[in-house]
Amino acid sequence: RLFAWRREEHYGADGSPAPSKPSRRAVIHGAAAALLLSGMTLLDAKDAEASVFHFSGKRPNALLGPKGGDRYLELCPDKPNCISTSSNAYSKQFVPPWTYNPDGATSKKSMKQAVEELTRAIEAYPGAKIVTSRATNSTLGGGWYIASEFESSFMGFVDDVEFLFSPDGKTVDYRSASRIGEDDFKANRTRIKNLRVELQNSGWMSVGF
Repeated sequence: RLFAWRREEHYGADGSPAPSKPSRRAVIHGAAAALLLSGMTLLDAKDAEASVFHFSGKRPNALLGPKGGDRYLELCPDKPNCISTSSNAYSKQFVPPWTYNPDGATSKKSMKQAVEELTRAIEAYPGAKIVTSRATNSTLGGGWYIASEFESSFMGFVDDVEFLFSPDGKTVDYRSASRIGEDDFKANRTRIKNLRVELQNSGWMSVGF
């Protein structure tokens, strides 16, 4: 009887081969494929830049905004999903500031003009929006601060990206950090590079390069 049950499990009662049961891996892969297909359908039906999911996380208000009397931006935690010009120059989170009036430039640009150029670059970036844009006033003089949010196109992850214009009339510090997770697979670095490349058309450069 046991042998007959085992035989029916593999061949069926009539002797024909029984259909094989899908493995756990096949089920998982099938579900993932269905999810991806549904996501692609949603993307076709909506704006191509809209996110299917919204893993936005909570806005870290305590970390955002100019610090030290409007003089600098917050440092990064010891995570690869954050970069900042305020971090230690020897740390993995450090990135060089930008300048919109590099040495050797034929004409000098006003801070107002530079703010307008950066604003246009942010607004043209997919998934980006400006949250705050205001003047700053430190012991060093007047500057400008821009806070923006960048949402990824499919999963809806949100990164907080800040820019601080120095009173020196040429330097821009910035900080870009993910709200969720540990590793961003260089998403913040790639975005900052893309913005800088766009601003190069207006004469911007990384300091020291």
